[in-house]
Amino acid sequence: MSPGGRPAIMQAATNQYSVMEANVKIKISSEFIFEKILLTGILLFFFMELVNTVQIDSSVSLLYLFVLLLFSSLLVMVSFRPGVYYDTENLYFKKFNQPERVVPLTNIESISCVFVRLGRGYFINYMNTSNEPGSLLMYAGPQDGMTTFMSYAGKINPNIKFQTAPWKNYL
Repeated sequence: MSPGGRPAIMQAATNQYSVMEANVKIKISSEFIFEKILLTGILLFFFMELVNTVQIDSSVSLLYLFVLLLFSSLLVMVSFRPGVYYDTENLYFKKFNQPERVVPLTNIESISCVFVRLGRGYFINYMNTSNEPGSLLMYAGPQDGMTTFMSYAGKINPNIKFQTAPWKNYL
């Protein structure tokens, strides 16, 4: 038995978990799973309709082709949003075709909440490691880990400015 009255194995496991907890990245951005499935279903439907109507009516085929291009661009936009994570010291994000960027929590200058059609978005303004300003637009996940992240980042860096949309109080 350890001094706290817990078996030594449980105490060791608790210590190991608290060490691991410091190195765990917590995801705060949305995966858009539902939106991706919905858009893929719509694309498949209109593709099948396009295949069936291409020999019958060219004007309807052109409309289906336009709808396919529109929903394809939406799927690409949703698929390539950056994944945003944080741990005890840094904020991590990876944009498409760029290496993962690491921003120390102490370099974050402001976090602004904005409401967009895809859900609640956040602009994060920061200074990168070479003291150049940068910004990131991310969409929060459904569990809204942003509240936890914002309170934690505020403790690490009390100079962060938290801004919300002026109409938030009315929603």
